[in-house]
Amino acid sequence: MKRLWIGCGALILMLAVSLLPWYLTVSMERAVTSKIAQAEDHATAGDWEKAAAAAEEAKSEWDRRQNILEAFSSHEPLEYMQTIFGDLMLSAEEEDCDSFLRAAFRIRLTAQISSQEQKLSWSTLF
Repeated sequence: MKRLWIGCGALILMLAVSLLPWYLTVSMERAVTSKIAQAEDHATAGDWEKAAAAAEEAKSEWDRRQNILEAFSSHEPLEYMQTIFGDLMLSAEEEDCDSFLRAAFRIRLTAQISSQEQKLSWSTLF
């Protein structure tokens, strides 16, 4: 009976560990995309100071979580995200609304794709 409980405990632990990457990625996606949406709204309204501030908050949120994501995610989207954030900040400095909105869209899309890759499935469990 003791071995049964040890086996059940190990199974529950493995399931919890397999859910951790998904949870971290989804929380990153939500945090970054909400800040990017605020930045888009401010840029569309022409308030570039608030747009740059919201974009900087999104970048700091991304930087804070990037080290954790590197442990279990593919590095290509993470490196691409750094490049896009550079484009976003440059567009904010130049006050170029079109390129700012394109960069913001690419950030949201890349964050969503990263989140989808970590979605719980049979391949991530076994």
